Amino acid sequence: MYIFVPGATETQQAVLTKAFGDAIFLAKNALRPPQHISETQQLEILNKYFPLQDRNTVERIFNSIIGYNPDAGSAAFGQLVIDATDTENRCPPTGSFNFLVLEGTTIAVCPDFWTYIGNFPPRECSDLPEDIMSWRMTFPGDSIFHMLIAYVGREAVAGHSLVNYGVARDPKTDATYTGAANAFFIRFFAPDKAKLSVTNYDWYALVSLSPIRESSVL
Repeated sequence: MYIFVPGATETQQAVLTKAFGDAIFLAKNALRPPQHISETQQLEILNKYFPLQDRNTVERIFNSIIGYNPDAGSAAFGQLVIDATDTENRCPPTGSFNFLVLEGTTIAVCPDFWTYIGNFPPRECSDLPEDIMSWRMTFPGDSIFHMLIAYVGREAVAGHSLVNYGVARDPKTDATYTGAANAFFIRFFAPDKAKLSVTNYDWYALVSLSPIRESSVL
């Protein structure tokens, strides 16, 4: 499993360990959608974020996170180093809402991550039915999930690395799209990039486990 750079407090390690567990939960259960979701519905959700012919690639990326241990995740994470206090100053200035930075095999945890945690502490999902994904897991678990997708996605698709395309811009209207709308825009206006977009994997995982809220996402 990953290791922490010296200096992380027990509380920081506990928060990040829980977030890693939530991230692996996301990957594992995105491949096993809730029982009340039909195969047709699952493909409809997939088609919102990827061309259907990319299904095998998407599943391979998620399986790369799960590895052979659905609880602890891929053995590749044993090479990961977690810098909980950004000792090497990899993060952008505070206030930019960058929570994590992946550099090589190191994930730097930025000050904004801990500020946001202070305002929105992570919570358990045990009070919800097991087949429903809770939005409570979107942070910090989804932030770690985002990093793990990028980590396992290095040279994962025909020698190309998965990337975060950030903000999509409509060349006709100059409108900009972020988050779920960005993923949707990439899928339909640059479909060849969808399987290379970390954001598309991110939102597919969340929405595939939250179909009852799908209309509120896009």
